[in-house]
Amino acid sequence: MAERVRPPEEAAGVRHPEDTCLPSITSQLGTLLELCVGMAETQDMCEDVLERLQRTQYRLDERGSDVPVDIQTSLLLIGSHFHAFLAQHTNKRAFERLVSTRTVIALLRGFHRDIDDVDAQMKSDKADPSQLNWAEKCDAAELAVEERLLRLWETKAGHLLKDLPDAKSQMDALVLLNCEAERHSASYSVKSQQLLNTVTKKVARMSGAPVPAVPEWFIPDHEVQRELRPFDRGSFGEIYRGAWRGLKVVIKCVNVHSAEEKRTFLREAKIWHKAQHKHIVKFFGACHLSRPCFFVCEEAKNGNLVDYLDKMKTTIGKSSLVWGLLYEVTLGLQFLHRNNIVHGDLKCNQILVSGEGVAMLTDFGLSFISSESRPEMTGGGVRWTAPECLTSEGLAPTFESDVYSFGMCVVEAVTNNLPWGVRLPDAAVMDHLRHRTFLNRPPEFESDAEWQFVRTLCAFEPNERPELSDVLKQIQQFAPGRMMEEEETQQLDEEKSVSPLPPIPPIPPRSSSLGGSLYKPTRHYDNEEDKVKKTLHVPPRTSSLGYRAKSPASASALAVDQQPSNCDVRMWVGTWNMGSADPFDDIRVIINDSKAMLQNFLPHGYELYVLGIQDGVSENVYLAVEAYLNRNDQGMRYYRLELKNSDFMASHTNQSPDLVIDAVHGRGDGVFTSTKFTGIAIFYCASIQANIKLIQAGTHKFKLTSGSKGGVAVALMVYNTTVAFVNCHLETRDDAYRREQIQSLNASLGAVMGHPLFDLTKQFHHVVWMGDLTYRIVVLEPQVVLTMLEEGRNADLHDKFDGLMADRRENGVFEGFTEPHKFPDFYPTWQKFPNRGVIDKSSPNWPSQVYRVLVKQPFYKGGSVKTTTPGWSDRILTHSLLATDS
Repeated sequence: MAERVRPPEEAAGVRHPEDTCLPSITSQLGTLLELCVGMAETQDMCEDVLERLQRTQYRLDERGSDVPVDIQTSLLLIGSHFHAFLAQHTNKRAFERLVSTRTVIALLRGFHRDIDDVDAQMKSDKADPSQLNWAEKCDAAELAVEERLLRLWETKAGHLLKDLPDAKSQMDALVLLNCEAERHSASYSVKSQQLLNTVTKKVARMSGAPVPAVPEWFIPDHEVQRELRPFDRGSFGEIYRGAWRGLKVVIKCVNVHSAEEKRTFLREAKIWHKAQHKHIVKFFGACHLSRPCFFVCEEAKNGNLVDYLDKMKTTIGKSSLVWGLLYEVTLGLQFLHRNNIVHGDLKCNQILVSGEGVAMLTDFGLSFISSESRPEMTGGGVRWTAPECLTSEGLAPTFESDVYSFGMCVVEAVTNNLPWGVRLPDAAVMDHLRHRTFLNRPPEFESDAEWQFVRTLCAFEPNERPELSDVLKQIQQFAPGRMMEEEETQQLDEEKSVSPLPPIPPIPPRSSSLGGSLYKPTRHYDNEEDKVKKTLHVPPRTSSLGYRAKSPASASALAVDQQPSNCDVRMWVGTWNMGSADPFDDIRVIINDSKAMLQNFLPHGYELYVLGIQDGVSENVYLAVEAYLNRNDQGMRYYRLELKNSDFMASHTNQSPDLVIDAVHGRGDGVFTSTKFTGIAIFYCASIQANIKLIQAGTHKFKLTSGSKGGVAVALMVYNTTVAFVNCHLETRDDAYRREQIQSLNASLGAVMGHPLFDLTKQFHHVVWMGDLTYRIVVLEPQVVLTMLEEGRNADLHDKFDGLMADRRENGVFEGFTEPHKFPDFYPTWQKFPNRGVIDKSSPNWPSQVYRVLVKQPFYKGGSVKTTTPGWSDRILTHSLLATDS
């Protein structure tokens, strides 16, 4: 039976941005129906839940404002959790469905009970008929699911085992099967137990290897329910809130790419499993079979130490609460050290406080998570890092360096401020430490003894720092109002007898070269407006620019590994939203007609071409572009650059490292039986082949339900100049959400493409950002826009009412970027009639023949007629860190 779990946000007393804009069940209906189809054997049961959700939504809508807000919110949260559940479990392989069906059915029953709770709160005389018999229907449906799985094995056993093509997948399958048999056999009927036993024997014979044991800490991926969006992320992966066995948990997903990283993950799971202590965040388990791998731990309801102290509004520097919590931190740190575990990343945001007000350490010694804060990698932990670890040798953290970091945590907790203050940059902090200059005494340290204690903890010589047993005795003197518990003192004696765990060797830091100086290019722009003669194959929306990038021979800004070169490269950049259509689906079109279709969009004569595609459904467009480029009068030969990463860091963590990284895939409007994509392609002339190098390629998808919306980035070294290209497709909402997505792409792609603490715009000489930004014309009604276009007031319309221009002026979006000068005939690119052919713009009503201002929504979005305003959705912007003459 699935236990009802309150939303993690509600339980933690924290409101997240998504809570304020939860979508209604009706607005998600199309997406949820599509996800239900992918649930295979449990599709009927999922649709029953969806039907109840929709009926309840209708009843709430009928009652209107009479329904309390908390009841409406409860239903929307259930819908959000159901959406996340479907997104996690839909379209799974046959074998995965076999081992996860027990969990899926239990969760579906839990959704029914949650809907019962909402119905009970409504206290309606008119009962929902689907409420009366859902349990009976579930019982019958569960039997039907069992029969379907049995028939699947009897009729398509070979198909089911195709999911396990190699020894590794077979061994992983045996772990999952044994986990179900050992831990949950009582939940299965006799028939299902026999089925699991038969499949286990078959897989064991296939693998020919000994049946693997199930680790004590192992948690199957299907048992952990994650929220749709992570609440934090880093170079290691992403962190989610979620639920496991009725408990609110935190799921720390980590990207494991190599065999050595997998061994490290297994070792760290074993270590954390054994490190059970009152002042260590409780570890529930981990999964090493999923992509990404993940750890599961308890959720600290009171957040980190500083936030908790701020919430408690304690008298900073004088409260026994501060020193009492620091005492508990010391107990946790002492436990780690006595078990040969170096924390290595101790800061107040790594000290969490439980709902009972108990301080707990987290992310201790975990190479995947805490190593990203080591200063030689990111500089993010400089203020807490011991001086010996800040040297050019980059010494690994030690027990002594943990004591120094604890001293800085004391400063942070007592002052409620960052060590060294917020105004002093990290570089200056490092310089002070190299010259053995310690921070000035903050006024909050009124006691000489307290400040001397900090100076002792943070002694420049590691061997002069105190033992943690002495630290505990000293802290007791600073907390006279808090009686240290006897059981904690007794715990210290017990900990002495704990067998030490093996030490964790540090993982070498990932190297990263940061671009420093950027040069503003001289640009030569090309007409964007599509003028293709083919009536049935007009590109829906396109935008392009061309320019000659020339960089001086020297730079005076940030240091870079190589100075930009003084070689000229003529570069063309274009963006094309294909509207889920494939104008090149016929090979004869690619061979014979690509010139007629592309010549006004794609000019000849450039050495480098970068094309961003949104809503693409086939790579035929890339084949057509390559064929067109190679049919030129100059005899220039062009090739498409293969976008592979040797050090695979992109979000496709379930794929092999040699995968080509050039697109975000997903379903959406116009495509349901397959997927569409937001992608990028690079074409280069043979004459510059020796002088162009792929640095990195990566992607970022906004969320599981965003379809193909997100961003893809490619960084090139052209001669000695670094250029990053970003193609994105944003979701259509309001400007605030759009700005959030732009910022998310800049930060997330920055982490994927190089350094996890720097945005894209701070890492490369040039950044060229293109794509469908979904901006519209603002303020004006659609008919007024058409009239202004008829009157030839295109420039006036753009300068005064373009949504992107307004957002840049008022809110600073794309700060530091410049946009190419637009031609007078750069008309709005959205939303146009399909199959419109060539329009004579001398006709007085030509805009009405081009732009659709009334659009009928598809049935899964309600089928209503919607008014739309044209806009310049498709844009290209450029950014340079340093603008100089070129």
